[in-house]
Amino acid sequence: MYFFAYGAHMNHALLFALCPGIKFIGEGELSGYMLIFDGFCPDTGGAIVNLERSHDDAVCGGLFEINEEHLKVLDDDHDHPRHSSRVLFDIRRPGLLPNVKANVYFHEALVDGMPSHEYLKRMIQGARDCGLPEEYIFSSIELYGRGHEK
Repeated sequence: MYFFAYGAHMNHALLFALCPGIKFIGEGELSGYMLIFDGFCPDTGGAIVNLERSHDDAVCGGLFEINEEHLKVLDDDHDHPRHSSRVLFDIRRPGLLPNVKANVYFHEALVDGMPSHEYLKRMIQGARDCGLPEEYIFSSIELYGRGHEK
């Protein structure tokens, strides 16, 4: 089974420590959504990323092969089902066919906020770990963070 990471979970060092034995497959893309920062991370003291429907956008992230034990750990980490949902979505793999079904987590939408510098740093490193295009990293993550700095 597969897991699609689009936030700080893209960070290989963090995810591999959380789920030993997880396997990185490559870049993935979820169509019809965009990134928003509307949650809260007590560890970093700022907003966390979530997904919002957007017919004209797509979210890039990392695709990982997981087992049942990894899924349980990820459920706990996302506080599923109490404060997040886990949905199977078709994930496109650029340049490869067919699409794969992957577990994707959404958290309860809160008030839009500003991600902490530390959270953005983890997310940007994760995006680079997953080989996401620098243009996407800049336009979807770095630029957003700069636009919300005080």
